Amino acid sequence: MPELNMISPLLTNMELVKCVSVHGGTSVYIVKSTKSNQSYYLKHICIPESQKQVDALMFTGAAATVEDAQNYYKQVAADYQSELETLEKLSASPNIGCYRSYQIEPKEDGVGFEIYLLAEYRQTLSEVLAETPMTQSGAVNLGLDLCSALCSLREAGLIHRNVKPSNVYLSSSGHYLLGDLGIAKIDELKYCSMPETMLSSFSAPELFSLLGTIEPTTDIYSVGMILYRIYNGNHGPFEDEKTSARAADKLRVTAHCPEIDVKATGLNICSRLEAHEILKSELRLYLGYTSAEAIYRWPEGKNLPTLQNLYAISQILGVSINELLVTVPA
Repeated sequence: MPELNMISPLLTNMELVKCVSVHGGTSVYIVKSTKSNQSYYLKHICIPESQKQVDALMFTGAAATVEDAQNYYKQVAADYQSELETLEKLSASPNIGCYRSYQIEPKEDGVGFEIYLLAEYRQTLSEVLAETPMTQSGAVNLGLDLCSALCSLREAGLIHRNVKPSNVYLSSSGHYLLGDLGIAKIDELKYCSMPETMLSSFSAPELFSLLGTIEPTTDIYSVGMILYRIYNGNHGPFEDEKTSARAADKLRVTAHCPEIDVKATGLNICSRLEAHEILKSELRLYLGYTSAEAIYRWPEGKNLPTLQNLYAISQILGVSINELLVTVPA
């Protein structure tokens, strides 16, 4: 279990039960009150997630001193707080599962902040389906509740992007709530692809593509996938006795995705870096590579930067990711 620093006042009289998941600098735990014996979900976010990010910040000149770096992450934490305040406004929605409370604290040792989010512990849709087959009327009510939640997000100009059974919760009243709101504002999205660890069999195809356009329909697709699987014995599209679940999911995702010309893309990236007089040795340090060998392979078409590194390069060059990618003509 990842070590959890219990410095937040939210965790007074709380004991750690277990770790549910870990993705980068974000961990989710179940904690229990020693007074009421009630259980809660605790999401713990580290900003930044590692010392490497602080080193990269100072290497690029974005922060000249440790104090500058702390001020930079103070603004990042303030942006998180603004997002959390937006979520609080959604608490009136009957089908949005908001956080009960939150706390943002400076790290006791090092640069950055720690965010603690506390939510009531509820059974997830994944757990519900594992215990009892859903009836037709239950599936209809589930669909209505999720559509109600998406309407609330849309009215607030937000997209969820990660709708799946483990992020849907059953309330004590029998209604379903959409939770784990790692929301994004529709008009502020820079790129739509999600980290690979966050993608699922319910994710819309555009979330797998570097060239996809994210829209409110992204969440609607995921709701459709949840209902499709419920009505089809947990089988997804293209899945049958001849096609495995993994192969079927690949067909679902790649059916409409443009093909990227790896070699042409590598040449495009390298030529843009050379035009900006950015040395491969400098880029290696910035991206955290142990050697520059991978960078030299880009123009040969042998590999490409990860999505995270593509985004970092796009920020250095002042262009979008789409301008770095070259697609194969249809």
